Amino acid sequence: KACGDDIEVQELSREEITGGFSGAELIAICREAALYALEDCGSGAKIGRKHLLRSIESTKRQITPEMLAFYASYQKDAASSS
Repeated sequence: KACGDDIEVQELSREEITGGFSGAELIAICREAALYALEDCGSGAKIGRKHLLRSIESTKRQITPEMLAFYASYQKDAASSS
């Protein structure tokens, strides 16, 4: 699906909006936004900002802060041992 002119990638990529989502979750968010656009406008719909924000709001982050801290610690330990 095509994106509407009201989508600003810089805004959507801010930590408080999409931070903590995995790559797979971001793909799912985009797919869900496409479905919202189809519901709103039919087959010629463009994905708009409202569709993406609605999808982001309804998606639960699967990666916890504890998981992120573990991987950051692991990466730091791996870098210091090489």
